[in-house]
Amino acid sequence: MNDGKDCYAWHSPYTDPGSPLARRLRLVQQHIAALLDERPGEPVSVVSMCAGQGHDILAVLASRPDARRVSATLIEYEPRNAPRPGPEQSPRASTR
Repeated sequence: MNDGKDCYAWHSPYTDPGSPLARRLRLVQQHIAALLDERPGEPVSVVSMCAGQGHDILAVLASRPDARRVSATLIEYEPRNAPRPGPEQSPRASTR
């Protein structure tokens, strides 16, 4: 499953706001926020395959007062990329 790329280091351009990956991340976050805005109050389930470090969905949810209505499952193969549950995440959040 290793093609010679470090799947953890691959994410480092996200820290440069001008990088193509950072611009793409902002666009994805805008789409996620828009989808949640279009469905106010409705429960939403999210499954993110190859979730990486989860910056797309987790950053959006961290900024929203209605985040608790979202059930998110992030699936990531590289353990260094798997987000660790923090205080902003539900007690059900876990990494396996």
